[in-house]
Amino acid sequence: MEELLTRMGAISRFPEIQYWTVTGKFWRPLIAEAYALSGNDGSLKRDDFDPAELIPGEDLFIWQKENTFAGKVMYRLRVKERSESRLVIEAENTQTVWFFIFPILDPGEYQFIYFLEQESDETWRYYSLMRMSSGWNPYEEGYEEHYINRAVALFRYVAGIPADQEPPAAP
Repeated sequence: MEELLTRMGAISRFPEIQYWTVTGKFWRPLIAEAYALSGNDGSLKRDDFDPAELIPGEDLFIWQKENTFAGKVMYRLRVKERSESRLVIEAENTQTVWFFIFPILDPGEYQFIYFLEQESDETWRYYSLMRMSSGWNPYEEGYEEHYINRAVALFRYVAGIPADQEPPAAP
C-alpha cells in the first residue's frame, strides 16, 4: 500500500505516463506537465504529496497540462477510502474546461474514480471509471480507443509496468 500511495502522490512524475495515441500511432506522454498544489489555486505549487497526506476526507489539489482536449486542468483529489488492502481515490475538475473558446465542462463535470484492492499477497485489482457530463462535448463519441489507451496508461503507471513493454490496448 505504501508503494501505491507514493506513486499516486508523486504528481510531478505524471508526465512519465505514456499512452498510445490512436491517431498518431506512437507512444506519447499523457500529461505534459503536472504538480501538486497547496490549495485550489494554480499558483500554489508545492512538492509531491507524501503518503501520510493521502487520507480520507482531505481535499488535495493538482494542476495538469494534459495532452488531451482538456488542456490545462486543475483537479481536486479526495481519498474516499484507505486501508491496508483497499484504496479509493476520486478526482474532479475544479474549473471550467474549454475547447478553444467554448466551455465544454463545468467544474465537477470531468470526474475520475480509482479503486485498488488487494486480492492476495502479490495480486492487486485495479478499477477506474471516468465520467464527463455537459450539454455539448466534441469528444463524447467516437473516441473509445483513446479513452481505453489512457485508462490502460494509468493502470500501467500505478502497477509499475513500462507503457511500451506491452502492446497498446487499442492499436
